[in-house]
Amino acid sequence: MTMEATIKNYKLEDWSRRWVDRETAFHVAGVNHILQNFFDQVRGDTVFVPLCGKTLDMLWLAQQNCTVVGVDGVETPVQEFFAENNLDYSVRQLNDDVKIYKAKNVDITIFICDLFASKPELFGMQFDLIWDRGSFVAINVDERAKYTCLLSNLLAPEGKWFLVTVDYDDKILGEPPRTVSEEDMRQFAPLNFTKVYSDLTKAYNPKVEEMIENAYVIIK
Repeated sequence: MTMEATIKNYKLEDWSRRWVDRETAFHVAGVNHILQNFFDQVRGDTVFVPLCGKTLDMLWLAQQNCTVVGVDGVETPVQEFFAENNLDYSVRQLNDDVKIYKAKNVDITIFICDLFASKPELFGMQFDLIWDRGSFVAINVDERAKYTCLLSNLLAPEGKWFLVTVDYDDKILGEPPRTVSEEDMRQFAPLNFTKVYSDLTKAYNPKVEEMIENAYVIIK
């Protein structure tokens, strides 16, 4: 009989520890196939990548001539992103709470700050597209309404939130990735959303045999 896990709320230090300890099964080594396959349907000139880590999706998006802005609260994967991809960059401390990494030869800027400090005024723009493969499933469940409001403010008129979720029995795991059901989507993404993809995927954690990966396009 499988015992139910206690649902654990994550703080920034938990994510920092996971990067230090290399507990990063959530990181995908290559470019996400869902992004590549559906990009023509959601294409935008400006793209926001919340909780970006060191995803190669940012580099791929820049190669599609997009202006890419990422945000993460942990600096380690951002430093690794620039080093592993041999990108020249500059670093600027905007204030006590915000540090900015900016690539010199590709249009990628990453802000090290609290995700919930993300505002159009900070970035100097709203976004045509938000690519969200690992952010909504990472935040604590009690932050979802706040998060949805945050992204709505960051989206330009007619902008698209391209969201990838997982659905599984999270009582087994009790930690990210958080499961997202159809009911959750109706509650926390009440905008015009359409499911464009659904398939079984390899679980991020050996305690879980399989997950259903879903992708939604949400239009402001």
